[in-house]
Amino acid sequence: MKRIMNLIFLTASTFMIGASLTSCATISQEQCLNQSPEDIGYMDGSNGKSRERFNRLAKTCAKHGVSFDRTAYLRGFEKGLPQYCVYENGYSRGVSGNSPNKECRTINADNYLSGYQDGYVVYKIEIGHTNLIQDYDRSVTELAKIRRALEEDELTSDERKRYLKQEIRLEDQREEIRFAIRDYEQTYDLPRYYFIY
Repeated sequence: MKRIMNLIFLTASTFMIGASLTSCATISQEQCLNQSPEDIGYMDGSNGKSRERFNRLAKTCAKHGVSFDRTAYLRGFEKGLPQYCVYENGYSRGVSGNSPNKECRTINADNYLSGYQDGYVVYKIEIGHTNLIQDYDRSVTELAKIRRALEEDELTSDERKRYLKQEIRLEDQREEIRFAIRDYEQTYDLPRYYFIY
């Protein structure tokens, strides 16, 4: 479980890394004229972009009257891609619940895929915890509705009995989910959820 906690703590830092690994979606006329396709390809590869981005870049540069060299772009892209396909970026994709970057599957990126798998484990654990909490909140909401209904003076005897049975069932359900949440948190060393009710 200590390993799971270490992975969870890694999440915040990888989100910060991921936020910094961005590049412009478009290319300016100045870049078309002054920046080499190989350098742009390297930047795109190291930022985990798709090599298919070349088509958009070439079309944009063509509008500026500049030819964009595919061979040079892909040469730079292949050099830059290993800079992206590392454990931390794989983890970031996995913990976000996204699929692995398909470009990393084109090279030997075992560390990236290992990071992805570790991140996806944390993602599934967090989703499981969130789902249990949502189940708990729904049971609390339903229980509150039943209790408001029981405050009505116009209820018949049969209606009151039916609502009382529902109240007991929902109270039991709420407690079962509460225990399930605590058990889940203990199993995966998660922070304890604060129950309001």
